[in-house]
Amino acid sequence: MTLPANLAALARRVVGLSADNLVALDEAGKLPAVPGDQLTGLVFTKDSGWLPEISIVAAGAFSVAHGLGVAPKLVQVWLRCKTAELNYAVGDMVQYNPSYFYDGSYQGLGLAARSSTIVGVIGASIPLLNLAGGSKSSITPASWRIVLRAFA
Repeated sequence: MTLPANLAALARRVVGLSADNLVALDEAGKLPAVPGDQLTGLVFTKDSGWLPEISIVAAGAFSVAHGLGVAPKLVQVWLRCKTAELNYAVGDMVQYNPSYFYDGSYQGLGLAARSSTIVGVIGASIPLLNLAGGSKSSITPASWRIVLRAFA
């Protein structure tokens, strides 16, 4: 199916949806001026941007300020490859599901989102699927960094 030209142009400019509204960029690529009372229902109105890299220490903990002024509704967790391993290249960003499990020791990552910080705890290891074949392995902590992004 091919969209009509005017719909295709609009689809390229859509940047968000709320319960009752479509939010799109204008012809100049800018958000239109909208009265604040019409912005109700938007899912996220604040974005922390990429927060500073966090070094991974087995059985360690961390805390990072997010600057949103309120507790985030969503925190994305990414692992950034710093030294190639498990068939990931330097610079690869892998979205990680913060969870933990017990397999002889606690593995994984746990998070709590607070009004000014995101705090986390790291298990004895962080498992990751090998990019070639999908077998589970534990990362080498020095080869990766945790990178967070929060939305409120």
